[in-house]
Amino acid sequence: MMKLLSKQKGVTAIEFVMGALVLFFATFAIFESSYQIYVVNMTEYSLRETIRNTKIYEGKGINQQYEDKFKS
Repeated sequence: MMKLLSKQKGVTAIEFVMGALVLFFATFAIFESSYQIYVVNMTEYSLRETIRNTKIYEGKGINQQYEDKFKS
């Protein structure tokens, strides 16, 4: 009986380390995937705003060209 207990003495620490590693990697994976989603969304937002600003800016010029054509 004593031999069995002495063999089981460090098992709890080893199980804790294995569980902690899994928890650490799962947490890291969640944060990393969240960061990737954030980067993709910010890139899409900046592209969308750039295209919107370009259309608004060029739209003013096109409108002015139409007005000049109609006036002449």
